Amino acid sequence: MVLDFLRLVVASKARRLTDELIEKASFAETGTGDFMPYYRASILPFVKEFEKQRLLALRTLRSRSLIAGTVIACMSGLCWYLLLLDHFRNPDAILTIGFFVIAGICAWASAPVRAYRKSMKAKIYPRIFGFYGGDFAYHADSPIRISEFTPYDIVPSYDTEYPGDYVRGTYKGVLLELLEAKMTETRGSGKNRRTVTVFEGMFVRMGVYKKFAGKTIIKRDYGMMNWAVNGFQKLERIELEDPRFEKQFEVFGTNQVEARYLLTTSFMDRLVSLTTSSINYKGLQASFFLNRLLMMVPSGKDYFCASSIFKPVTFIDEINNVLSDMKIFFDIIDTLKLDDTTRL
Repeated sequence: MVLDFLRLVVASKARRLTDELIEKASFAETGTGDFMPYYRASILPFVKEFEKQRLLALRTLRSRSLIAGTVIACMSGLCWYLLLLDHFRNPDAILTIGFFVIAGICAWASAPVRAYRKSMKAKIYPRIFGFYGGDFAYHADSPIRISEFTPYDIVPSYDTEYPGDYVRGTYKGVLLELLEAKMTETRGSGKNRRTVTVFEGMFVRMGVYKKFAGKTIIKRDYGMMNWAVNGFQKLERIELEDPRFEKQFEVFGTNQVEARYLLTTSFMDRLVSLTTSSINYKGLQASFFLNRLLMMVPSGKDYFCASSIFKPVTFIDEINNVLSDMKIFFDIIDTLKLDDTTRL
């Protein structure tokens, strides 16, 4: 990305869209059909439109970057000169003013990129999720709050929440909700006061066909540290006969029999496979409560991002990110429905 930026600023060169990039497009497995026909009919018409917007944003970025570079160089020189003056006794003020001026000019220079990315997300992600049916809706700003998930007993303590992108729809009659979010907590006091990120990732909530009255939670196994993490756990420890699952998770619930009824062999196999095969799901935790399954997936991954502005527009990366994760969630729903049908 740095090389692309330097090439843009110094030589005014940017990679452009070619027909070959479109012809080579390939999409991840969806589990619900071939995505290519949908891509050509519903998304490809927007490719050239956004490619024009991208190139315009890059031209504006280049011109603003040249101006910003000049201003920053002059500001840096002025700050350095003032700091060298013997009678100037307040260097912190100069450094603070310089920092805010530079931050402001950088924000101004990059504004076209942010505007492009925001426009892209608003128009393209609803169309990507349209592949799954008319009842799937994407929202850039979540209409629900993280506090809705607190009763599931897997949400860590926090004092500030940042709900982001939200998706809601049904798959084979089962409700599915996705919420990308970040939570922070202020700890310490005085000079030791700091803000800590306690969670950043995805909440996934889905309906469960099986009827149950209690609560069963699946937490990460911390090995020797389980006593510290789960020492104040109010729910009963659930003993299971699956060593692979027990190695990954600790299970607690209100009812031993109900927990085993929910945690079938096929469902446990699915979670173990998911956490061992994908780095994005290593810290997964889950809770069965109120006829819903809530999964909490900590990850630094941006699930609903726009590709680098220095890459030609195809939307292939954005689409494959969605298809891969939705296939995982659909497989879990299929597993739960199969277990209910076969009474496993």
